[in-house]
Amino acid sequence: RAPSLLTAVAAESAPRLQAFKPLELANLSWAYATARHAAPSLLEAIAGEATPRLGQFNPQQLSCLAWSYAKAGHANARLDAAVAAEACTRRAAFGPHQLSAIAWAYAS
Repeated sequence: RAPSLLTAVAAESAPRLQAFKPLELANLSWAYATARHAAPSLLEAIAGEATPRLGQFNPQQLSCLAWSYAKAGHANARLDAAVAAEACTRRAAFGPHQLSAIAWAYAS
């Protein structure tokens, strides 16, 4: 709906991602996937910022992050492996929605 805005937000956000909380990182990736707005540099930057901090993400944020990358068709092997490991470790804390979203992400 507003590609120029999304391009501008990506450019502004990428260098500032260290200030983003897990929810904000997940929401940002979700927004670009949902809008189908290609932002590979932003998604790579989010992956780089999120991967070492996945222990801070709650199940909803983890499943949203995984779903977003799958929906966007943007693979990041390091993020994929780290989210999978984190989700396996904490799978009992995932509700039905989070379980189905993360399963869909890894099936895609």
